Amino acid sequence: MKAYRNVAAFWLAGFCNNFCYVVLLTGAQDILKRDDVSVEEETPDQCLASRDSFVCTPHSTGLILLFNILPGLTLKLIFPLFQHRIPYSVRQIFISVNLACSLIIIALSPSLFVSLIGIFFASISSGLGEASFLGLASHFDRYTVAAWSSGTGLCGVVGSLVYALVTDKRFLGLSPRIALLCTLVAPILYFITNLHSTPSLKESPVNAQNDLTNVPDRPKTDIEKFGAKQKMVATKSLLKYMIPLFVVYFAEYEINQGLLELTVFNCDRSFSSSPSAQYRWYQMGGELREFALSTVSLSDSLGILAAAVTAIPLHNYLCSVVFSKVS
Repeated sequence: MKAYRNVAAFWLAGFCNNFCYVVLLTGAQDILKRDDVSVEEETPDQCLASRDSFVCTPHSTGLILLFNILPGLTLKLIFPLFQHRIPYSVRQIFISVNLACSLIIIALSPSLFVSLIGIFFASISSGLGEASFLGLASHFDRYTVAAWSSGTGLCGVVGSLVYALVTDKRFLGLSPRIALLCTLVAPILYFITNLHSTPSLKESPVNAQNDLTNVPDRPKTDIEKFGAKQKMVATKSLLKYMIPLFVVYFAEYEINQGLLELTVFNCDRSFSSSPSAQYRWYQMGGELREFALSTVSLSDSLGILAAAVTAIPLHNYLCSVVFSKVS
């Protein structure tokens, strides 16, 4: 029974950990419009009578991707060097509270700048959660890794689908701000999962109990021997897996954040969807993929980061060449 509980907890943790990341990317255009009043006035949430009336935003959605991936990637690079010094329970409380506060800031922010600050801290929570759970998975049955993978993979589809549905005027028609506030269920569920997966969140993550937040004792010398230098050497052996993943994720996110936002259709060819609504639905298709795990997961983050950096100039170039109206 305990094994099933651990598998379920890892699955739910993976789902909740990546849920907000996916929602923020799906709602990237909605967030970018907060500083662009002229764009909102010229392109209301309605379909285009003609494709020529499309107005480019001054910022690419790659900007949202950059703030959504860079802080978490930086944390994943440095956190393994000192993660054993921070109790697991403390990490989970921080992740839950920080993620909830970040979502509130993003949803209620009056400007793009404040929204980016919220996205920055949300990325830290996601990166810390991934680093913690994937490291913890090595102490449990191999099915916990598969459970985490399944949770993160499904949340990509569910997260983008839910946001697209609740903001679509043909369904619930909620505003983007209300839709983002609804995602607060993710950090709340994340906290409850950890709260009920262990007798006490105050317990140290290292003891003799083989539970979700309780891992077997290991001599301190084992940790000391496997220092930063040894970890860097071990990472080199994984490059043959990391490089292909880097290429795949770079290509995927370059398309999603650099090209799809400029792929718009008029009313007749878009089911009467606005450009923003079309973009939200595009993101759901892009989430049909598998997420990489463990140390190799750094390669997907590096690929996504590279795509974020190049998507911004690509967006600006295409806007200047293809579309005459640029805000």
